[in-house]
Amino acid sequence: MSNHRVAKEPFIKSLLQVFQPRYLLPSLISGLIVSVIAVIVSTAFASLIFSGELSPYLHTGIALMLFASIIAGGFAALTSSLPGLISGVQDSAAAMLAIMAATIVQTMPPTATSEEYFFTVVGAIALSTILTGIFFFVFGQFKLGNLIRFIPYPIIAGFLAGTGLLLVLGAFSVIVEGFSGVADFSLLLQGELLLDWLPSFIFGVLLLIVLNRFDHPLIMPAMLLGAMVIFQILPGQPLSDIPDNLARELGSSFFIFNLEQVQWSILLKQTGSGVAIAVVSVIALLLNASGIELATERDIDLNRELKVAGISNILAGLGGGMVGSHVLGDTTLVYRMGGKSRLVGLVLAGVCTFVLFAGGGLLALFPKPVLGGVLLFLGFDFLLTWVYKAWFKLSLVDFSLVILILFVITFVGFLEGIALGSVLAVALFVMEYSRISVVRHTLSGATYQSNFKQPRLYEQLLRQKGDWIYILELQGFIFFGTAHTLLKKISQRVENVQIPAPRFIVLDFRRVNGLDSSAIFSFARMKQLAISKGVVLVFTHLSEKMQYQLEKEILVPEDSAAWRVFSDMDRGVEWCESHAIETLKSVGITPKIKEHQGKANLSVGKLDNLYKSFAEEYMLHNTVDEESFDMAALTPHMEEMDVVPGDTLIMQGDDGKGLYYLETGLLTAQLEQDDGQTVRLSTMSEKTIVGEVSFYLGTPASASVLVNQPSKIYFLSTEKLAEMENTMPEITTELHKFMAQNVSERLLNTTNRLDALLK
Repeated sequence: MSNHRVAKEPFIKSLLQVFQPRYLLPSLISGLIVSVIAVIVSTAFASLIFSGELSPYLHTGIALMLFASIIAGGFAALTSSLPGLISGVQDSAAAMLAIMAATIVQTMPPTATSEEYFFTVVGAIALSTILTGIFFFVFGQFKLGNLIRFIPYPIIAGFLAGTGLLLVLGAFSVIVEGFSGVADFSLLLQGELLLDWLPSFIFGVLLLIVLNRFDHPLIMPAMLLGAMVIFQILPGQPLSDIPDNLARELGSSFFIFNLEQVQWSILLKQTGSGVAIAVVSVIALLLNASGIELATERDIDLNRELKVAGISNILAGLGGGMVGSHVLGDTTLVYRMGGKSRLVGLVLAGVCTFVLFAGGGLLALFPKPVLGGVLLFLGFDFLLTWVYKAWFKLSLVDFSLVILILFVITFVGFLEGIALGSVLAVALFVMEYSRISVVRHTLSGATYQSNFKQPRLYEQLLRQKGDWIYILELQGFIFFGTAHTLLKKISQRVENVQIPAPRFIVLDFRRVNGLDSSAIFSFARMKQLAISKGVVLVFTHLSEKMQYQLEKEILVPEDSAAWRVFSDMDRGVEWCESHAIETLKSVGITPKIKEHQGKANLSVGKLDNLYKSFAEEYMLHNTVDEESFDMAALTPHMEEMDVVPGDTLIMQGDDGKGLYYLETGLLTAQLEQDDGQTVRLSTMSEKTIVGEVSFYLGTPASASVLVNQPSKIYFLSTEKLAEMENTMPEITTELHKFMAQNVSERLLNTTNRLDALLK
């Protein structure tokens, strides 16, 4: 049982928690710390997106990032299922938005103004955020929060590794003027540019090493503050590109948006990238939420979190803000500091609001090496987790997929990497699912008999001819891959000359979840094989939908001799057994009874029908000396009964009264369950005995026995048997032996079936 506490409690109660002394101070302190981190990260992401041709609008970009942080952090604080959860701008989305912004700038017409560059990029950011919000909300509304469990790990690793590399490349483009991608790495080796990126690189690597080695929650805030002081003091270190006077304009600049300046034709070409951002953002949110559950030891309502993130992103997008969602590192930091209340997120939103409207001048205190170092740290951390550490977790094939997706994202494009990952995800699913055998159990007529109890003679013959009935219990979802495997298995069995060929192939669909239309081709091939080999395909437990699918091409009247459909496997096997018996009769096997009758010198005049039945079954087993066997002596002590359909021979729960021998007719034993449902245990034809369990154990009847057809029955009571044991000990001894053999055979059948199911 999980030791996690469920993160669900009344909203008012969780909101009032902030005023409790044990939560108030930790919440304020942790809130201030994550607020500083949020401001730095927002500034860094703005620098990543609004660079190059867009750098004159960096201050407005920072305002948009802060606005998104306010909406994400404040809305999550008020509505999340986990008090203390931190939400902010998303790193993977920032990396992809930077690529989108650069693509828009490159494809703008030469006559475009700087305002058109800016407003088109902001429009793309806003629409991507709104689209992502819609994705979030739809996924949550339809309870698809567990979708992350179905995405193969190598595909997720490839996406996030690509995100990490994009963050690293974006960091260098922020730090080094003229750097635009992998092709410009030679610029980094030029001596005059070395001092531009080396301090950021050292700080990013230092953050990576320290934070992966030590786990104290105050380490990152302390390192950020320390780096800000050091780089302010050191001579020659470049500060933020944001002039102080522009920083003060944050609060008044980001609301201005001119639709007429948007190049809509250029923007619409980025629709595919917007969808890719939405998909990756959903994956990132679910991954972070799963990590938060582990870090905080509290369960999260993933579907609720998706809807919360959906609404906040739609609101942020309407204001031009970028995608925001749950932040694993900050939430973990808050819980380690004891700030487990909604006040933390509200403090974050308040601080970001203050910086936006009144404290923009503080941004000038952030040196460029700090901003670049934070971006490099985020990128390095992605690569460390999803490339280096994945090397030790994944097989060579899976790790190769990670590197392939990373390569495509880097040298071709993120959208192409997403497409490749999606194709590989489907291929991996097909490969992995095809390894699961569609056949749950393989049985035969020798190891599985129906609940229609035949005379012992016929049961023995059916066991001997058990290979005639080939039974396959199917499972899972059947599609072209697994259906072909099933066809191959049946073909091998039919063509196997080492064992008798099957005459009936039973396909049980009770555990089949669905049937893909592409699998119909394989079933058509099965039918062709069955017709050519004189085999009957018996379909059991088909759902209405699956039967409808098969009726189009397989279950057609023209080939009705090659197939049968039954409600369950028991009745399907029963049909196969009855036809096998008819075949055995037609080839003259059962006339051997007359041969045994002649050897025992049993005349029809001497024996009545009851005696002949016992004698025939007895002689086939050869367990008693023929001369001492005289079952005719039983008839005076047995009561003859004529029963009709609807009569109850034995009532479940009643005390056992004796043995019932069915000479002619049909009986059914059924179990009556507590919920009123009944289960057929067996259907018995002529020359079978019922009631032996309660008769010998002295226990109440475990099932009811009903009459299905007009039947002739002989009844032997316990009192009569007691008299016979004193007056006819030899006959009663042979009767007990006969019954012991009957029960032993039934136990043997059950053991054989269990053994077959366990293989």
